Amino acid sequence: QHKFQINPNAKPDEKLAQLAQKASANEDPRGDDPLRRMEKKAKQRGKGRNTESFDPSSTLVRPDLRVWVGSGEKKKFDKELKHDDVVIVPELFGKESNWDLYYQLVNEMRSLQASNTQGSEWIS
Repeated sequence: QHKFQINPNAKPDEKLAQLAQKASANEDPRGDDPLRRMEKKAKQRGKGRNTESFDPSSTLVRPDLRVWVGSGEKKKFDKELKHDDVVIVPELFGKESNWDLYYQLVNEMRSLQASNTQGSEWIS
């Protein structure tokens, strides 16, 4: 059995041994007693609610970032985009197994570097 500890003087985590045991499919990891599921801080604050408002319209907000997945088969992305959207298009420049475009870009960079073009150096 492995015992991983960052601090050798720290007490072993009691929950770690419980998590190492295989749990049944319908077992709740928080325990069987719903009254004991609340953390100490939640009990101190009242009934353990994690929100100040129960009005859904006041709690639904736009996420910081939206990720859209586009299709490489379409010529134009048909969704309205905002400033904080990211669009991922699988196989945008060809099949995943086709490395021709990559090697073409590498050759272009090497020829620019050979002619001492400013800004063509590799940056890591």
